[in-house]
Amino acid sequence: MSGKPVPKIVFEHPADYLSSFSVPMPSNQEGFYDLVEKADRGNTDANWMLAVIYTADKQFPEAMARYRLSISLNDNRKAASLSNLGMLYQQKGDHSTANQLFEEAGAQGNFLGYKNIATNYFLGNGIPKNYEIAYAYFKKSAALGCADCQWTIDHWDDAVAMNEKNSQAAAKK
Repeated sequence: MSGKPVPKIVFEHPADYLSSFSVPMPSNQEGFYDLVEKADRGNTDANWMLAVIYTADKQFPEAMARYRLSISLNDNRKAASLSNLGMLYQQKGDHSTANQLFEEAGAQGNFLGYKNIATNYFLGNGIPKNYEIAYAYFKKSAALGCADCQWTIDHWDDAVAMNEKNSQAAAKK
């Protein structure tokens, strides 16, 4: 295991970083390798922690593999894994896969999934801008508890006007 690079965040993180897990956040090389072994033996908290660590360290292929494992195990972080994996696909420019993952995350109760789709339609991020579809997804996300989405709905006309103004300004650049 000693050949695997240890992410920098293992050595430099706040004391309470990922403290809600059943496994401790590693703070040294030995602890990191122990975490990998636990994850590889099926500990879902260790697997999720590795996914988050790899994401924070921008080791996206490793993070994606860990999120996929969470999804395949149908663990208690599956919906969040779907949403996080969607964000990584979106960063790669694969908006179709990202939106499919966001849709599934939302359907499983993760409001970020629907919020991400809403935002993509609202901004025209990788898909054609469509305020009607964006509004519908903001409503779905708000119904799952997204306060930001509810605010956007409550101030819809202003949000659209501001977005149009920003889009026009960006087009002039």
